[in-house]
Amino acid sequence: MESAELLFAYGTLMRGYARHRVLASAATFVGAGRVRGRLLDLGRYPGLVDGAGNVRGEIYRLDDPELLAVLDREEGYNFDRRRATITLASGRRARAWVYRYRGHQENAVVIPDGNYRRAHPCPPLAELGWSCAPQAVAGLGPRRPRRADDESRARRRPSRGWGPAGRGAP
Repeated sequence: MESAELLFAYGTLMRGYARHRVLASAATFVGAGRVRGRLLDLGRYPGLVDGAGNVRGEIYRLDDPELLAVLDREEGYNFDRRRATITLASGRRARAWVYRYRGHQENAVVIPDGNYRRAHPCPPLAELGWSCAPQAVAGLGPRRPRRADDESRARRRPSRGWGPAGRGAP
């Protein structure tokens, strides 16, 4: 894995979020991980900055060398791509590309636990034809308490996971 180009995603590039489409066709999900730093909630997206703590996210192997240029354009001028040491869920360490925020921080709110998925568990993706079902992000965010009507609702409507609406793609 050390020789492969890796990317650490901590916000809207993660699975189930609107901008994941940029990664989906040219990168392979490796697993969950973390990187040192502080995570800021900037409104529509987060930003990683230097600081104490850990930021949780997802690690991807880049399958297409052109993907980094595409991501650079997608991230924009407020983000700087740098290599950082990341820690995989197994405890193993690796070097990966990470986008660090370098824009204004006056209106930013710190996400104390460094977990964007917990702070924003289910993005509104209906306009893209995607749904955000709990199965898609199992184990990556908070669980809501079960309600009595959950069982009857599950029997009436089969779960399709997350993917293009109506196709049941994972």
